[in-house]
Amino acid sequence: MRFLVTMNMPSAQGYSVHQVTVDHTAPSLNEFCDLLNEHDFIFVRLIYRIKGPNGESLLRDRGDMILNTSHVGKVQEFVSQSPEEKDGNDDAVVTYSDHRNNPLRMPRRRG
Repeated sequence: MRFLVTMNMPSAQGYSVHQVTVDHTAPSLNEFCDLLNEHDFIFVRLIYRIKGPNGESLLRDRGDMILNTSHVGKVQEFVSQSPEEKDGNDDAVVTYSDHRNNPLRMPRRRG
């Protein structure tokens, strides 16, 4: 199954979080969640998004990757949207929250 994983670690562009698209043999989001909670590291298949010659989004298999589960912030099932499914409105409403007063939280582990 394919998942979109948001990682709580800096991206190469300097953002505080980044997203990776991965394939895993887990048959559901619930089972993938169980794996993330049971293991510090898991093997996944990295799927990289690139822009095609006509501006379309293409997915490329970049091979196996080890994912550090202590940096996972959230996970959702990856849904690829074909051009005919889009409503034509690419405008996004973006809001920002102020996290300066919140202390850095560390991942919680069962133990």
